[in-house]
Amino acid sequence: MGDYSATQLALLRKMWYDKVIGGKHHGERELCRGFPNHLKSGVEKELKGLIKKGLVLLKSTNYGKQYSLNPRALKEIREAIAD
Repeated sequence: MGDYSATQLALLRKMWYDKVIGGKHHGERELCRGFPNHLKSGVEKELKGLIKKGLVLLKSTNYGKQYSLNPRALKEIREAIAD
């Protein structure tokens, strides 16, 4: 497994329970819902970290950046959020 911040784990759990995997995706605005205001500005940074780790996919669209869980990393994601 890897080292994940609390915000990264919260994002992974949120995407997992919303079934945002592969072709289904959410924007940063949807992913920020539920976070305290002082953490919302750091969500994009945390998403970049998850993209580097290969757990989250980024899709650029004409209406903004969209994020989804990488279907090839579901086992690692499941192990990370189970702890």
